[in-house]
Amino acid sequence: MYCRKCGSKLPDNSKFCDTCGASINTGLSSSTSAATPQPRPSGYQSEADIARAGAEVARAGAEVARAKADFVNAAAYAATRAVSPKSRLAATLLAVFLGAFGAHRFYLGKYGSAAGMLVLTIIYFIIAGVTGTGIMFQPNLAMMNLWALGFALIPLMIVSIWAFVDFIVVVSGHMKDGKGRRVKNWR
Repeated sequence: MYCRKCGSKLPDNSKFCDTCGASINTGLSSSTSAATPQPRPSGYQSEADIARAGAEVARAGAEVARAKADFVNAAAYAATRAVSPKSRLAATLLAVFLGAFGAHRFYLGKYGSAAGMLVLTIIYFIIAGVTGTGIMFQPNLAMMNLWALGFALIPLMIVSIWAFVDFIVVVSGHMKDGKGRRVKNWR
């Protein structure tokens, strides 16, 4: 059974339309069966038309999703292929001469890791400075100060290895700047 006002399909025993709220005429003649579907008013689509429209909407949504994925993938690919305006020569020289201080990373805009390198180097100099003066001026505490000096070498070794790896990465052209662009140009 269908609503005569809006054309929506109704359960057989309903007295009001669930969609528009119109009263359903239950005084059917004996010749009209309640199970016989009533024709929809003109201007309403058939269920096949609605199914086709739904399929077209789904296809259009899938095309939009594919286009969006292609755009995102293209942007990610372009970001990996972008070249930094920073000089690879400058980054290499900074890594060689001031690598332990993180100068090359500051130059490339990688401020967090550069600060980490700088802090580790400062820790080394503080511990080495305190223990070194103790060895010179208090010979009776020399053994304890040598242990502290050995302990101070740990952050220095970490930073030295880190700077050496960065040097190799910069020279090979695989180092990225703070915005994710490769540092390729030697000038």
